[in-house]
Amino acid sequence: MRCHPRQWRSVFLCVGFILLVHVMSVWAQSLEGDRREEAAEFQESRDLFLRQEKIVFGQGELLLEFSSLYSSNESQFVNLELKSRTWDNSLNLQYGLLDGLQLGLQVPVFVNALQEANDLVGMTSVRDEDRGIGDVSGDLRYQVLGEASGRPDVILDVNVKSRTGGQSLRGSGHWNVGGGLTFVKTLDPAVIFARVGYTETVKRKGFNPGNIVEYRFGVGFSLNDRVSLNAQLSGAFLGRSRQRGTQMLRSSREVATLLLATTILLDRHFSIEPVIGAGLTDESNDFTFGLRFPYRF
Repeated sequence: MRCHPRQWRSVFLCVGFILLVHVMSVWAQSLEGDRREEAAEFQESRDLFLRQEKIVFGQGELLLEFSSLYSSNESQFVNLELKSRTWDNSLNLQYGLLDGLQLGLQVPVFVNALQEANDLVGMTSVRDEDRGIGDVSGDLRYQVLGEASGRPDVILDVNVKSRTGGQSLRGSGHWNVGGGLTFVKTLDPAVIFARVGYTETVKRKGFNPGNIVEYRFGVGFSLNDRVSLNAQLSGAFLGRSRQRGTQMLRSSREVATLLLATTILLDRHFSIEPVIGAGLTDESNDFTFGLRFPYRF
């Protein structure tokens, strides 16, 4: 039985339509998969630049980070000029103990610190250099409230710092214990955050270098699913030092630093983060720059 040419055209049209529908379906599924992957990478990029502000890791998740930062400072007191240079290489670990509970550990594995004092009148100079491990610190963060339409994330943290660096250029020589509250609010495409905290310095050999009131606030936003920018102002008021209960005059200080960073997500696990900072007070480092390398397991 022979088919009429019009019947053949109808068959071809039906087959072509079925193939077109199938191709469009596969294409749509591919686009949906790409969108889901981009959304996941976008969230991971945002989480990375907020890793010091909020809880971003669930139970059993781990982030290991190596950072290498160089800082420099110059100051002058009457006829005395002080110059300091520090190269700090640290390993930082963050681990999700439970959903909403996160442990952090910061270990300065190698610190090279140099300080030079120049007498501008007597034309003499004293140079001191120190290298080795710095003061190890750790923190525990707990999410008190989750972000909702009318409120931010609220995170409570407690922290402790050792005196493993000794009373030297690498360390303070005192244990510190403190805590704080952090607030994080998403205002697409930006995220704003703020933290206030207090640190108690443990007296040693009758001397207390002063307790600390800290603050930090900033903003970050993602340029795309792989690159995020953030800027933050961090500062601290250091109270007067005490020697056997007696306050030492002119021993209080204020430090403040403006820090800019770019987080670049190279793949789902590995990132690179260039950092640059500028001191805003005489007691702060004049400038800081370096690289951070977070790896998420």
